[in-house]
Amino acid sequence: GIGMPAYQSILDHFGIHCLLANGELDRLFLRNAILADSNKKHWLEQLLHPLIAHELNRLAAGALSSYVILEVPLLFQTDFPPKFDLLLLIWEFALAIFGYSFDRILK
Repeated sequence: GIGMPAYQSILDHFGIHCLLANGELDRLFLRNAILADSNKKHWLEQLLHPLIAHELNRLAAGALSSYVILEVPLLFQTDFPPKFDLLLLIWEFALAIFGYSFDRILK
């Protein structure tokens, strides 16, 4: 959103059309833009993934427990950078409904 680290970069890259009337990012516009153009998707991932990884690491460092549980929906479909000591894949029937398969996830 407004004032977040990637806001201005996204606005500069996608132009004024990526904003809603209230100045927030238009997520539907951005989703459609990256689905239509793999270069735009790659650019956005290169921008956001390091920022997200940094924030996850910051939050994990402040955890009061020895264990931190993260939900990363596209961990296996992207080159998401965080390091994990252990990965636990929880297969839900809902994933099968939406067309995911173990083959796709393992690629």
